Amino acid sequence: MLAARMTDEEATLPPLHLFVREDDLRPDTAEYIGETRVESFAGDPLNVFARGLDASAINLLQGAYSRSGDWARLLRPWRATAALLVAGIIVSNVAMGIDYFQLSRESEQLRAQIEQTFREALPETRRIVNPRIQMQQQLDALQRRQGTGGGFLSLLSQSGSVLKGMQGVQVSGATFRAGRLDIDLTVNNLQLLDELKQTLMANGRLSVEIQSATTGKDQRVQSRLRIEGVGT
Repeated sequence: MLAARMTDEEATLPPLHLFVREDDLRPDTAEYIGETRVESFAGDPLNVFARGLDASAINLLQGAYSRSGDWARLLRPWRATAALLVAGIIVSNVAMGIDYFQLSRESEQLRAQIEQTFREALPETRRIVNPRIQMQQQLDALQRRQGTGGGFLSLLSQSGSVLKGMQGVQVSGATFRAGRLDIDLTVNNLQLLDELKQTLMANGRLSVEIQSATTGKDQRVQSRLRIEGVGT
């Protein structure tokens, strides 16, 4: 190592400072063309090493021998796995965010539909807080005022059993106001609509009036029936 020459002949070699124990042989430095300084010492070589612990000392734990280099070598095989894990977490969070956004919109739309149905059924109510509870309160109040015979639940029960048993009848909406139940429905033809009316009135407890009847392009009839309890 001492005999090695630099590639640049004009460059100045750094001084070579040797510490030699008093009872050891001096190394041969004849091939080293730079300045050579030899200093003898006695005792433990660690004392000489300790004297060199200053700011200009060279840190040998660097590059491939650094502590971070060891960690890097250990973690290198796991980089792809870690990248896939991070990507999976990101994709999962994005998917959850999209689902939450869609569910929030669907919840808002459902609430708007409930409020719209509530306003159609009870247009006199101005302030809506909880449609389900308010609807139940209104139904209870109507039953108390009008009694069981002409109340909403009574009319709905009597007409519902008939509508359920009729083939070719599709109910699209219902409104209850002032003791009258208005039902919007679609039937296959006018004859079936008249048959439905007669069936509803057959027990003598219901009065049925056809409010409207319109034949569509598909020849089906869109109609509104007004149902009231007889004697209410």
